[in-house]
Amino acid sequence: MKLLVQFLFVFMTVLSSCDGIAQQKLSITVAEFDSKWQSGTYQLLDVRTAGEYKTSHLKNALQADWLNKKQFEERTKYLDQSKPVLVYCASGVRSEQAAKWLLKQGFAEVFNLKGGTSAWQLEGKQLETDVLVPQMAVDAFQQKITVQ
Repeated sequence: MKLLVQFLFVFMTVLSSCDGIAQQKLSITVAEFDSKWQSGTYQLLDVRTAGEYKTSHLKNALQADWLNKKQFEERTKYLDQSKPVLVYCASGVRSEQAAKWLLKQGFAEVFNLKGGTSAWQLEGKQLETDVLVPQMAVDAFQQKITVQ
């Protein structure tokens, strides 16, 4: 009887860990994400807000706000479900949720950027921006330093 209980415990542990393995494959490192993106065969989806997207984003990314479910569903209708999708957000949390949702909707292959744009930038990768930030001239900078 004790052997049967041990067997069932091990069996249930292995069975429950299978879901964890699938989830681990969903989120990939910056290097893996970049490699897939550079191949040019992936659709790139930024699931942050429009304001976050405007501040900075990966080149050629489509934007669909995961927190605005109606907008997200409407915009993702235009993605090709047969083509793989790379998904990202600021930290990887929203994009992981969005990636799981896309898989449930029938998308064949979806990958989440583990750590989001924060991890991307920590690896020295560049983001594009739509916001023009005026740069301070050297003279103005020096004056500001000496005044303080």
